[in-house]
Formats: sequence, C-alpha cells, structure tokens
Amino acid sequence: MTTAINMIPEVITDFNVYENGAKLIGVSGEVTLPALEAMTETITGAGIAGEYNTTVPGHFSAIKIDIPFEVMNISAAKIYAKRNVNLTLRGSVQMRDVSTGTVKHEKMRVVVSGVPTALNPGSVGKAKKSSAGVSVEVLRLEIYMGGEEVIVLDKANYVFRVFGEDMLAEIRNNI
Repeated sequence: MTTAINMIPEVITDFNVYENGAKLIGVSGEVTLPALEAMTETITGAGIAGEYNTTVPGHFSAIKIDIPFEVMNISAAKIYAKRNVNLTLRGSVQMRDVSTGTVKHEKMRVVVSGVPTALNPGSVGKAKKSSAGVSVEVLRLEIYMGGEEVIVLDKANYVFRVFGEDMLAEIRNNI
C-alpha cells in the first residue's frame, strides 16, 4: 500500500465486479460500498451527567450492498436465486505523488459475501436503461488497499480485524 504522506488519492480509474471469480458484464458504473454502523447503547445512571452512546466493539447494524445493473439480465437473476453470494469488486485507485507530480495506480479490492434479499427488475422504456439491481445482506466484508488488509468483518464467525488487529480477541477469550 502506498503510505507516503505526499500521495493524494484522486479517483477510482476503473473497476470490475466478479461473482465467484466470473466477471459480471452489465453492472452499472457505480456501486456504493456498504457502510459500517456500530451498534450502540445509551449509558445513563447515577454519577453520570446526562447520557452518552457507547459502541459495542465488532458489532454492527445490518449491512446491505446494492449491485445495480444497467439492464435486467440473467446474471442479476442468478445472483438473486442463490442462497449465498460471493462478490468481489476489483479496482485501480489513481494516486498523485505531489513531490514528483507523477501518477501511480494502487490496487483496491472489496470482497462481499452474504444473502441476496431483493431483486429489482427495473423499468422498461424505449432506448432506456432499466436500472435493475440486486440487494445483498452482507455477512462478510473484506477491504484491501494496495494489497494490504484494511478491514475484515465476518459476522457469522465473530471476526473483526482492522489493519490486521483482531478487535474481538479479548472478548472471544472472555466468553
């Protein structure tokens, strides 16, 4: 991973979406990655001036990713028909080295495993895209930048790592 302080991440030059290693053709030009929202609990009581929300380490609200297709096609229907889906987004991030003015490209990889929950067949219009898509409830999420592991969350296997640090190790040892 390019860690020099003088590198400015500029754009995702391009990306592809793969389902179990096979490239999906017809996926739209943009996929919004799932947000991680920590589960919280409000803390209040004697000796506390008011209340505050605390996070529960490694525990996240439901996570969803929508995979849009330009037009409804067989790939979208096949993804929806599965009990579990494994998607990989591979991209190239353009980075500018401000000290030299050169542009470099860094690998980006996002791996998502989960359960298909919705199929949107889109619309039908003459000479128009249909805005179809598949929604997936994410059970496992992996994000890599420049070949380095950034985040791994595996809800079913009680795994949450950030830059390789096992954030749930102490909790697993306690239970």
